[in-house]
Formats: sequence, structure tokens, C-alpha cells
Amino acid sequence: MRRQLFTTALGVSCCAGLLLLACSSDEDTPGGGSTSGVDAAPDTSSNPGTDSGPKVDGGVTPTDSGSGNDATTADAATDATADAGPTRTTEIRATGLIRLAGVHAQARFSEDDTIVRWSNSPGCFAIVKSATKPLSNAGTVKIGGQIVNSDGGPTAEVQLDAPDYYYDTGVVLPQTSEFTVDVSEGPGNPAFPALPTQTIRPSAATPVTINGPLPDAGTGELPVALNHPVTITWAVPTGDIADQRFAIDLQFFPSGADGSKSVEVVCDAPLSTGTFTLSGELLADAVAQTGPIAGSSTSGQLLVYAGGQKIVAIKEALYVITAATDESTTSLTTILVIK
Repeated sequence: MRRQLFTTALGVSCCAGLLLLACSSDEDTPGGGSTSGVDAAPDTSSNPGTDSGPKVDGGVTPTDSGSGNDATTADAATDATADAGPTRTTEIRATGLIRLAGVHAQARFSEDDTIVRWSNSPGCFAIVKSATKPLSNAGTVKIGGQIVNSDGGPTAEVQLDAPDYYYDTGVVLPQTSEFTVDVSEGPGNPAFPALPTQTIRPSAATPVTINGPLPDAGTGELPVALNHPVTITWAVPTGDIADQRFAIDLQFFPSGADGSKSVEVVCDAPLSTGTFTLSGELLADAVAQTGPIAGSSTSGQLLVYAGGQKIVAIKEALYVITAATDESTTSLTTILVIK
């Protein structure tokens, strides 16, 4: 079954399910437990199976380019030894989301987004979309590398640009992790600095089995109580998966109430961990940003992938590059309903 890549007005496509959430943990604050927002560097690895570019990893606190405008919103603890609980941090950045699948590729760029992190949700951040610049033009996205002329891959480099709404429906990824893919962007809008070539290993041929939580077979819904965490588990594949990631994309749409916003949450973990937890604070924050209507439930789209993902920060821009086929996991569509 083919899942559509970003579910937006541009006809983006994706895979997985519906869920609400928001998160934050500041990449610039050592105590925040951040695992996102790393300075980009050209991928110079001589071994195509080794991922030398920056990525988000739940066990690593990366460095930032330093040009983001961080603003800590949690009260500072007066006693350094006291447990003040999870903290929330925010910053303003331009964002570029680049998604490669088997037979389609899509990129979305927006400026003046608010990046929200929670210290107890390492590996996650929420993108609260700007109301004034939800869609921006950037440079040309180029997709190539070992996949070009491979068995089942494209016959030439794939390019995404503004006149085509950064969208392509041709063959992009072969149904194998044997070949790596190179992704770059630029030059273009000064808000989006050129993204040096990032080499990523896409999904393996065999889908990763999602163990839970599983939605209702009839409704496709997965009810979740507000402020309660959600833990996703999967069967860890055998073999060499050192450069394979488990990627989560959660999309929330505004309720229509005054001040409501679109929110997209990005999470990333090594595929080898077999489990990932979205904190209750993260979920509640996402719900609040979308402008929930009193007495009603809120739902959002949860998309889960197994394959390659890198999260790269350059100056005031934050890029997320995901390379995973539509069949990379056994979970297709889940409607997560938060009450």
C-alpha cells in the first residue's frame, strides 16, 4: 500500500498514522538533553555505508551553529540540585523538510517557524508554523548518489525546485538499502543557506514490524489521554543497521480558533533501540498550539518510517532529510485521538 508523502495542500505524501504532540529540549542548553539541531558539514565519508553527516541521536548532545535565537521559557531552578521537572525551550528558525520515498519526493520550506523542545523528549522537536510564511522558496534540491542507475533506482539525478512546488512523482528510491542517496539544496533564498551534500542510507527491502501501540481495527483510531506519554515499539531487524533510523513525523492542523496554528513534530532514534516514547508534556504542548476547542478531542497524523534520516542546522535554518520507502514499516495509518 502506498502512503502519501506530506499531507498538505501541495499533495505531499507520507506513511503511518495520526497523533498529537509537541516537544522541546533546547539544543543550545547542555542541560536540556537536546538531540537535534546540528551544524551541517559536507559528507566526506569514503565508505558509503557510513553516515558521516550530522544526525539526531537520542544519546548524543550535538552542537549548534549558534545563530538561532533561543528563548528559555521555563523558570530557572534556584537550587541546582533540585529537580525542577522537564523544561521547555523555544527558538525561531527557517525550516526545510525534505522527504524521499520510493516513487515520489517532496520538500517544504517555511520561514520564521518556532522550534519547541522539551527536556524529557530528547530526539524530538515541534515546528510551530509561521502564520505569515508557511511556504517559502529555497534553492534547488538535488537527489543523486549511488541510487542513480541502480537496479530499481532513478536513471538520472532528481531535482526539486519552486516552479514544480518541490515535488516529483518519478522513481526516487529503489526498494533496498544497498545503495546510498545524496541530498543537497541551494543556492536560493538567503533564509535557507546551502545544504552541503548529505549521504543517507534508505530503507531495507523488508518492512520493520510495528509492535505497538496498534489502532482499533475498525476505526483506525488510537485514543490517548492528555498529558499521558505514548511509547512506540518495533521489532529490531537483524543484520547491520548501524546507519538506519526510526523516524516519526506528527502533523497537527489548526482548529480554526483565533491564534490556532499548524504544528509538525519530528522525532528520530536509532533503529536498533526498538522503542521510542513521546512524553505527555510534548503531546499536551502540541494540542495547545493547535487551539483546541473546549469539550472536543484533538487528533493528528502520526507517520513512522524506518530508513535514513538526518537533521541538520545551518545558521538560522533547520533541515530534516528523510529517505524511506512507503513500505518501510508495517504501520500505515493510525488516528491518534487525544482527549
